[in-house]
Amino acid sequence: MIFSLTAFIVGMITFKNSKITFLFILFSLLVYSPCVAQEYKITDLGTLGGVSSRAIDINNSSQVVGRAYPSSGSYEHAFLWENGVMKDLGTLSDAPASYAYGINESGQVVGHSNNRAFLWENGVM
Repeated sequence: MIFSLTAFIVGMITFKNSKITFLFILFSLLVYSPCVAQEYKITDLGTLGGVSSRAIDINNSSQVVGRAYPSSGSYEHAFLWENGVMKDLGTLSDAPASYAYGINESGQVVGHSNNRAFLWENGVM
């Protein structure tokens, strides 16, 4: 059984020699109100083999994008996580790093690499 504290405004008091009106509130005792508890699950997305990762966006298909350190470098790479697997999206040709900032319902990823915006789609940046 779930209880909540409920407040009701039950009246006003006005003093004769004052233009100030006070509202007074009567708090009911514990009143039963149906509430639905929400449950959440935290999922460890892992890394690209490096020391850390950061999730930035998620779509309604539970695809997650962000950035993570790969095992072979000191610069972060954009990633796409889906179905339990984190995929390195790579970088633009002359850039050491990339960052993913958004994913839409079609699975297109946007971000930047070497101060240039990118669109990653169907495996191509």
